[in-house]
Parts: sequence; C-alpha cells; structure tokens
Amino acid sequence: MEPTLAFLHEFGTSGKRKLTTSSTAGFLWRYATGSAQLTANIGRAKAAGYEGNLKGEGLVHGGLFVVGTNGDVLYKFKEKEIGDHAPVEDVLAVCRDVAQRATQTC
Repeated sequence: MEPTLAFLHEFGTSGKRKLTTSSTAGFLWRYATGSAQLTANIGRAKAAGYEGNLKGEGLVHGGLFVVGTNGDVLYKFKEKEIGDHAPVEDVLAVCRDVAQRATQTC
C-alpha cells in the first residue's frame, strides 16, 4: 500500500480530497437489506475465489485512473458501491484513443 494514500485521496469528493469509505454499520445494513449492487459485487468476488473481511482498507472505495505519459488523467472511475468495476468498454476506448494518437505522432 502506498503510504501517503495520494491515489485514493484523488477520489475525494467536492475537492476536499477526503477518502470515500463505507462504515461497517452501513456496509452491513446494505448487505442485510439486499442492496442489489453490493450483492452482485460480492457474488462476483466470491465466484472469482476472493474472500473478504472487515479489516484493513476493505471499506475504502476505490476506482481506476488511466494516466497519460505526460501525467494527465485521461479517464477516472470512482466506485459508487464497494466492488464496482469501471466499464471495460470505456477503459478500452480511452486506451484505443491513446494508441491511435501515439501512432499518428510517430
């Protein structure tokens, strides 16, 4: 884990650079009451062989950046629910665009 958490802080809300987390009680409530998205994410993780617990940073929301060679953020995805994944087609579209621009400058 990167000690300054700079990557995670980038996902902060309203420019406050605050980590987005789910409280243990909130997570358990959504799980117990059948949050469709959370249930689907847990099912996908279990099917892939992952097992979780409520220790460590497991309740910190994450996401995905695609960063250009110049350091510009080309794509940013922020989890709304723990375990959300960036849409693969969106990520691939950004990567294809980067690759196309790279071949045009060669």
